[in-house]
Amino acid sequence: MKNTKALKDRPAKAAGLIVSLAMAACVVAHCVGIAAAQQAKATRTAQVRADDLVIDLDTDAWEFTGNCKLTVSFGHEAQMTAPRMTVQFNEKMDQIVKLIAYGVVNFHVVTKPNADGVRRDISASAQKQAVYSEPPQTVELIGGARADISTVGGEGEAAHITGDKITANLKTSKIFVVNPDMKIETPLED
Repeated sequence: MKNTKALKDRPAKAAGLIVSLAMAACVVAHCVGIAAAQQAKATRTAQVRADDLVIDLDTDAWEFTGNCKLTVSFGHEAQMTAPRMTVQFNEKMDQIVKLIAYGVVNFHVVTKPNADGVRRDISASAQKQAVYSEPPQTVELIGGARADISTVGGEGEAAHITGDKITANLKTSKIFVVNPDMKIETPLED
């Protein structure tokens, strides 16, 4: 009698086992999906290097001096150099809110590809200062600003732009110039 009952219960136990295995597989797949999403989380990296750093913990002022260099990576790599930089961080200290570079400032970026896959190389400078703001990803070059913009891998000369202030938005790949003067030289074919 017990054997007959055990045979009748076998399909129900097998179905329960299959449902349990399916639920376990879903849980494992969900956990793997979460882990993969966490590993694929995009990050923006900013690094500041200098000869010296003075931190005033009372005012939360961070001042870098001597051969200062800011490097930002996020689909593009941008670099800024200047004699002195001051940095303001967010409360968690995991993001630069604003960086001001003083003196003669040089800035270089190779943009992320546009819709046509074209990348631009921008070399720029300012005589007074530059301001980098992280959340909007903008760089303002102030005082005697100039920029040379060329196509990566392209032939020919760059566009040469000067102005009172040049603002480059790294997120939108747009440049705004106050009082622009632009010069383009096109090589002539024989």
